[in-house]
Amino acid sequence: MEKFVVQSQASVDSLEQSVKGIADQVSASLKEVHVDLESMETRRRRDKQALQDNIQSVQSRLGSALEAAEGTLRGLEHISSVVSMALQGERMSVAMDVQDFVDRKTTPYVGIRETARATKSWEARNKEGLDPTMLGRLMYEPKQVSFQGSNFE
Repeated sequence: MEKFVVQSQASVDSLEQSVKGIADQVSASLKEVHVDLESMETRRRRDKQALQDNIQSVQSRLGSALEAAEGTLRGLEHISSVVSMALQGERMSVAMDVQDFVDRKTTPYVGIRETARATKSWEARNKEGLDPTMLGRLMYEPKQVSFQGSNFE
């Protein structure tokens, strides 16, 4: 029986060493997994921070681009209003030029003076012509200019 106890004791010792070896292997594997998890967690945090930084950078550039676009739009609107006012002025100028042309075309340059009409020489004038001394330069009196439905002096 002693032999059985010795064999059992040897088997138990062998099993204890085997269990201890497996426990050491499991412990080493667990430490390795733990280190890998910590490494992955660190990498994940670094990647997350880099992504947030990139998103913030893109948002900043987008904000700058929008501000620049708004500034450009305001500039173009201002240029548009300046060009519109210049065109409006040109239209007014053309309307005045047309009215001036029409007025000058219908207004004679020379006519009988008002003072000559009041004298007796007007009554006794020669029927075959006019006395050149009764002629005088007529004053140009422009009429109102009509522009876009409104009359201007």
